[in-house]
Amino acid sequence: PEWKELVFDIDLTDYDDVRYCCGEQSSNSGAAVCGRCWLLAQSAVLCVDRALREDFGFEHLLWVYSGRRGVHCWVCDVAARKLDPIARTAIVEYLTLVRGGAARKPVLTAGGRHETRSMGTSESVFHPSVDAACEILIPRFGTYCSSTHGQDLFGIPDRLRTILSYLPDEFADTRDRLKQDWLAAPPAGVDDTSLRRWNTLRTFLNENGRNNVLKELVLQYTYPRLDANVST
Repeated sequence: PEWKELVFDIDLTDYDDVRYCCGEQSSNSGAAVCGRCWLLAQSAVLCVDRALREDFGFEHLLWVYSGRRGVHCWVCDVAARKLDPIARTAIVEYLTLVRGGAARKPVLTAGGRHETRSMGTSESVFHPSVDAACEILIPRFGTYCSSTHGQDLFGIPDRLRTILSYLPDEFADTRDRLKQDWLAAPPAGVDDTSLRRWNTLRTFLNENGRNNVLKELVLQYTYPRLDANVST
């Protein structure tokens, strides 16, 4: 019988709704990728690599630049090469949490693997694999959203409104106040406005015991988006 490597594809066009430097939302649409949006590919590689090694026990992974706007991973372990189509699809589904693209708002789609409700608290309890991804993604999110190195998520009005819309209704007053204050105070150009505002929002959520709201937001923007048509 023929064996086939287990293959994963990460295409940055699947992030076009959250990358404004290149892709369909940018005047620079002719560019496939730049340093600002390459951060998304780097984060995806780190998350998928961790999951394949720690959650599935694979060891022989080859990551390569696809040549235009993404990366491919070949899992070369014997066990991976012997997998049937059903098992391959199951692994891709396990690693799929966010489905996005320029035509639709990203949504968390992992169903039961995503979260459960903890007794006696309004906080959600995430699957350990999702928590492990957050450990990778949260420290990198400041660079991704920054004005100087990333997507300037808090400095451009439309992007600011979008990211604040992820705050739950219990924080509606705070959400509206931040939106009003930040829209009324355009970036002064003396510091990294988006990074400073991200740190303000992060501190607020942590102090109010809503760290999982923070995780939800980070996952929506930066969790790996696998190209299911190429993966497996």
